Amino acid sequence: MKPILTTLAAVCAAACLMTPATQAGAPKDPNQKYIEVCNNFSNQTLWLTLSATPPGRPEVRWLSGKSIAPKTCFESPALSSDQWSAGRAYIFLADPAKLTNPYAIAGNYQLVEYIFRGPAGSGGTHGEGVGYDFSAVDSVHSGLPLAVEAADDDGDPASAMPYTGIPMTADYDEDTNKLRAVFEKFIDAGWPYFKDSSVSGMYYKIPGGYNLFAEANVHAYVYAKTAAKPITPVSLANRWLYWLGTPVDQLCPAQSAPSQAFCKDYQHSVVTVWSAFATNARSNGVLDPSALDMAEHIIGFVPFGNGSNWSGIDAQIGPLWAALASGLPSSTYMQDPQYAALKYPAYDSPYNLDPYVTAVHKDFGLNIYAFSIDDALGYFDAPTQNKLFIAVGGLHGLPNKTQAKPPAHSPYHANTVPAGAR
Repeated sequence: MKPILTTLAAVCAAACLMTPATQAGAPKDPNQKYIEVCNNFSNQTLWLTLSATPPGRPEVRWLSGKSIAPKTCFESPALSSDQWSAGRAYIFLADPAKLTNPYAIAGNYQLVEYIFRGPAGSGGTHGEGVGYDFSAVDSVHSGLPLAVEAADDDGDPASAMPYTGIPMTADYDEDTNKLRAVFEKFIDAGWPYFKDSSVSGMYYKIPGGYNLFAEANVHAYVYAKTAAKPITPVSLANRWLYWLGTPVDQLCPAQSAPSQAFCKDYQHSVVTVWSAFATNARSNGVLDPSALDMAEHIIGFVPFGNGSNWSGIDAQIGPLWAALASGLPSSTYMQDPQYAALKYPAYDSPYNLDPYVTAVHKDFGLNIYAFSIDDALGYFDAPTQNKLFIAVGGLHGLPNKTQAKPPAHSPYHANTVPAGAR
């Protein structure tokens, strides 16, 4: 899981209001932070849980399974300061009280992560803003088209960020058939889906690249009978071994596509990343990691053991893996517009070491996290805004109904500005 954006959370004891979407009007106390969720389906109830995770302590949840009726919006009571950090909003398609282990990766929900900052005055008239993301690192759900953005608590469109999440065009009852179809294309290409949170032909929840490994023996995921060749942990590890087990002159002959130099640079980067993680494994007492262990740790970008020797990998290898995950050899290629068309190669391409990234960014069209350090496309930072607006099933309730466009290239954060600042 992408590390969430850290303090004790208190249980919400205040009465919760069902309200229409916040309209521009008199602002509330800018030191206060709010979350509003709009259910824009006509015939589907949603359920909301908010949480925070203090350092070294378990996650604390409140509003657990708060129902949101069709075509209504719910604004949380002002979050106390111990609810600002390491926050999560779980949006459920089924009542979590009736589910077994509802907050597991395979649960029937989509996740938004956030961290509010403050107090007001130190970063602007509305506090120090909020960092947030629609995280698909763990999984993504086709039945919950969701968008999230930050704005001032009065809903002033001039203060609103463009939204991140599922591309939508309707205010209500967004057609989910197109999204389901691209999910099914990916599933037919061999990617599995979670059995307990999918209904074949209606909606699917699929694991991210890291969880293809991590969840293999934890939660039941299944492969479609129509899948030509299942994409398994072993087959993904073999994609790395392809680049590692053959001399570069055999891998990259003169006629290599797109060019011999590209092929050789890609192979060199694979070797560099693999070697760095092998060193990290040995530094943490794992002397002979299997290819499966190596591929899992690289795709998840998580250290072995207690993380010894991690800082160098994080700083030096992170940008290299971010490029490889996109199908390019390095950040130099990422910044060169002539290679833009080569990003997110076909699912079965040798240049595709994590097909989930191609699915999320190319076929699903999402500017959200597809892997743990996918910050350039996934993380949004609002400098002064003090409220998150989350819309599900349509765009109603969002002060700004424009989807954010990802930057041409940024190794870390998407530097998006409010509409009024353009």
